[in-house]
Amino acid sequence: MGKEEIQKRTEGDRRGILWMLLSTFAFALMAASAKALSRIPAFEKVFIRSLLSVIMTIAPHLGSRLQVQRPLLLLLRGVWGFLALAMYFEVIQHIPLANAVVIAKLHPVFTGLFAASFLGEAFTSRQLGATALALVGVVVVGKPDLTGDLQATELMWSGCALIVAVFSATAYTTIRVLTRTEEQWVLILSLPLVSIPLSLLCGWDTFVTPTRKECLWLVALAMSTQIGQIGLNAGLKALPAAYATCLTYSGVIFSTIFGIILGDQTPTVVEGFGAALIFLALLLQ
Repeated sequence: MGKEEIQKRTEGDRRGILWMLLSTFAFALMAASAKALSRIPAFEKVFIRSLLSVIMTIAPHLGSRLQVQRPLLLLLRGVWGFLALAMYFEVIQHIPLANAVVIAKLHPVFTGLFAASFLGEAFTSRQLGATALALVGVVVVGKPDLTGDLQATELMWSGCALIVAVFSATAYTTIRVLTRTEEQWVLILSLPLVSIPLSLLCGWDTFVTPTRKECLWLVALAMSTQIGQIGLNAGLKALPAAYATCLTYSGVIFSTIFGIILGDQTPTVVEGFGAALIFLALLLQ
């Protein structure tokens, strides 16, 4: 491999890291927005978010021809994304946001396994060690109360958060394949186009009329998710799936910051130690 090729690859990796960090920041804002919309049902959040996403995605491409190479895989990507998004919105209303984020952040483990099994990507011992270290950091920052006397409902929703991680990993792995043949805006459009009919089918009878304040939160929810999708697709195109998704651990730090803005307590020394572990894991990648 020549010097110019190595330099080009390094620059590409750097851009991919920045895209993934932007995506993670946006998704943290999305989670905060969804948490603030406690009165709005999960399927309604998904519907409004998807409707606005379609408008924002299509507007810059008016007149462009929609070319799809793998329609079935795009459909599956949309289904996995819809399931992860709808369940995540519901989970964060039943357990603390930190707990939900911590458990959902397990998805890189599943992504690495799926990518190694189906895409032939390497999952080295160093990546495994970095993933384990990051998980420890995520747990320290989020401080999930998994050792206490959980009620059956809390345990059930914690299990649902773990399912969110599996659905997310499946979506990430599918995107990794689709980036080889599909345009970025087509990938972004696949999720809302699938989510709109599914959210209507599953929950149209539970929809409520949002207040003005809730409308602002819904716009923030939609825009942050859109930015997150753009960064995610660009990041997964530039980086291996296991590496790229491990960067999303930084979302716990962003969520902590948003929590303070929304009135949560200031992070403790222990939480700071957990954040340091996460950054160390990112450097080891």
